[in-house]
Amino acid sequence: MFAKRIKAFLYRWRNQPNRKEISRLVKHYEEQTAKIKTGDALALMGEDNLLNLIRISRYADMGEMKVLEFAFSLGYEAGKAGRENA
Repeated sequence: MFAKRIKAFLYRWRNQPNRKEISRLVKHYEEQTAKIKTGDALALMGEDNLLNLIRISRYADMGEMKVLEFAFSLGYEAGKAGRENA
């Protein structure tokens, strides 16, 4: 029983990304995405959408994946509407 707990702890510990890896990923995606300030992005998304996405990510099954899909779709629709209006 005790050995299983240790093994489970070590497995979780080994599979967690370290700070260097996370900072590298953040830098990569900041270079890939549009240069928009966080405040502007939140204003464009709307507080209601943001809070709903946070709730989904925390409590829904596969919440993180659903939130990524929804956020991508929201951005796609906003970009498409912007192209049509231009």
